[in-house]
Amino acid sequence: MKTKSAILASVIVILGVTAILANSKKGTSSFGENTATVESLNERLSTLEERVAKLESENQRLRSALLKREPGALVPKENWKEFKHNGETIYAIPLNNNKELE
Repeated sequence: MKTKSAILASVIVILGVTAILANSKKGTSSFGENTATVESLNERLSTLEERVAKLESENQRLRSALLKREPGALVPKENWKEFKHNGETIYAIPLNNNKELE
């Protein structure tokens, strides 16, 4: 009895998969529609490549600006507390910069 139900279930699954595959074949688009999609994707790709190039150049400009910054350019205020961490100078800046409240 179990063998008959297993065979019946297998046949139903196979027929279901066949029906789904046959239906999906009918839904494929024609060659002309695919060509239009490829052209629109190529246009989008070229637009995105232009944007990436622009962002990369902006990134390079910002990096060079950061590298040109002199380490001694920062002038700490009187109420900043200086600390050393890994050989770098770090300043603890109070949230309220008012000297009267200290």
